[in-house]
Amino acid sequence: MKKILLIEDDENKRNDIVEFLKESYPDKETDLALSFNAGVRKAMKGGYDLMLVDMTLPKFDKDKGSNERTLHNGGELLIGYLMDLGISIKSIVITQYDNFGEETLETIDDRLKADCHETYMGAVKYNSSEDGWKYELTKYIDNVIYSYH
Repeated sequence: MKKILLIEDDENKRNDIVEFLKESYPDKETDLALSFNAGVRKAMKGGYDLMLVDMTLPKFDKDKGSNERTLHNGGELLIGYLMDLGISIKSIVITQYDNFGEETLETIDDRLKADCHETYMGAVKYNSSEDGWKYELTKYIDNVIYSYH
């Protein structure tokens, strides 16, 4: 595994994740996308072994003059859309929320596991004041890394 796509619009969370990846996986390249559409475009170009995606995403990059429409389950939609296109990238959702509209993270996580099979690795609950998310993320990333050997 060599290349990771991180799709995250929150600057502080994105910086925490990038810093963690640089420290824990210095030999892996991380590419960034800030919205649903930017994530789809980058994923379609190919070359990614792993995708880390926020659940709640803006549809477009904020600097594109958009109305900043937010997709509450954007991460789920993005993973499913890519699968519909025949693009299979191991995926991990990283979120700081428990609820997305009328649904819980647990419900969406279960649905992604059922629908996406081996492509979807699981969900990580991010919290900027705790390190537990790093251990969960390490578990999933290591699983992807060692499955490539």
